[in-house]
Amino acid sequence: MPDAFRAEKHRVSSDARFEEPPAPSFRGELRLIKAAIVVLGLAVCLVGRRVSTWPVATWGMYSTWTPKLPPARTSIIELRVVSVGGDTQTVSSADLFSEERHELGDSFFVHAFDEVQSAHRDADRVYIARLLDLRAADVEAREIQAWRVSWEVRPLELPPLHRDQPAELRLLGSFVPPPRRQD
Repeated sequence: MPDAFRAEKHRVSSDARFEEPPAPSFRGELRLIKAAIVVLGLAVCLVGRRVSTWPVATWGMYSTWTPKLPPARTSIIELRVVSVGGDTQTVSSADLFSEERHELGDSFFVHAFDEVQSAHRDADRVYIARLLDLRAADVEAREIQAWRVSWEVRPLELPPLHRDQPAELRLLGSFVPPPRRQD
């Protein structure tokens, strides 16, 4: 029986239907993979010198760059308009000037209450009083006060500052507005 088994085994392996196909040639695919690796390596060498190609290098945990945090304290100047009736309205430069002119408005506020340099003080006060008249024509101002309002900034907290909890309120000065012009 074992001899018959061997003969049967030999007969099956010599049959052409059961022969394994010849091994395919992978040389073409290997050349293509090698060429792609070489091109990729050259691209990394040529382009990789810029920081933007390596976004991981800009992550805070891996970078040597230190972020710029806002100042620890910020402040604005607010006007408080006290009406003849005793009501108080708070006005900032954003209420009187367009967005691109906020800095100009802040400089008007500073100069109008500057006790040292009085060259333009009176003109700035008249201008601010006129702007307030145009903004709220129905309110007659008895006194205009300027306050510097400051907040502590904590950049790692949300929100970084609380507008309703100022760290400091300081009166810069006040003036009685000139009588309204009758236009």
